[in-house]
Amino acid sequence: GLVGRVAPGARARYRTRFIAERETDLAALPRDTTVILSDEALYIFGSLELAQATMSFLRSRFDRVQCLAYLRRPDSYLTSLYSQNVKMGVGLDLPDFLERILAGRLYSAQLGPWLETVSPEGLELRRFREQRGDALLQEGIGAAAADDLRIAGAEGNASRSALACAVLREINSRFPLVTETPVLVPQGGIFFGQRRTRPGKITAHVAAACPGPPLQLTKRERAQVKAAFAADEQALTRRFTDLPSDLYQLDGWGDGAPEHREDLSAQAKTIADDLMREHALGE
Repeated sequence: GLVGRVAPGARARYRTRFIAERETDLAALPRDTTVILSDEALYIFGSLELAQATMSFLRSRFDRVQCLAYLRRPDSYLTSLYSQNVKMGVGLDLPDFLERILAGRLYSAQLGPWLETVSPEGLELRRFREQRGDALLQEGIGAAAADDLRIAGAEGNASRSALACAVLREINSRFPLVTETPVLVPQGGIFFGQRRTRPGKITAHVAAACPGPPLQLTKRERAQVKAAFAADEQALTRRFTDLPSDLYQLDGWGDGAPEHREDLSAQAKTIADDLMREHALGE
């Protein structure tokens, strides 16, 4: 995908090739085919220009375009997003990450360009439930259509444990910063901090060496997240009048959050030392 393509002209070449491949795919389909397109970059790189260009491309090729967006419960979304940042080489700790994102682009801001580009009847917002990918697809397009796609049962891209995040941050800190023009923060987007040049292959080794419970927000962080997203939900309601009740799923979080997060820094340093030595990763 576009993420990480920083060489001059690399993104333009990728875009040209991607469009040509999709044109070939579309040309081979019967006229009345329903096509499903899904890409997280439509959210990550959200901008008015991207939304307008995407909808122009689709409307010129399809009789009808329907957009469907799922909103994940904020605490689950933020811990997952933080884990992804760390995987990509960002070195922020979780409190700093939360401070930046809660002061910036929450759901309403990221969806704003699509709300301005797509007609209200052409954009549907739904609550995202933690479920298997095939169940989510069936909910979105119908069981019959999903069955036609023969969805595989295997799940991928599992969340990293709290210890794995700590180890990756420790390893990230030992490599120099990326010096190329950054592409992970366009339009004030949702990736934060400068990336490190740490080799990507180590992430699988870290995950294997660090099983355990996923990262959790503390009670105080949960309260901050709830307050920020409650205000954001109100802002979205002012722009989108027909929202499902409790779209952001701010109720019923329970009392399971810890008062404080365990300090894993010493353990993470030891594991990082062992993994870098075992896999010959120089500092």
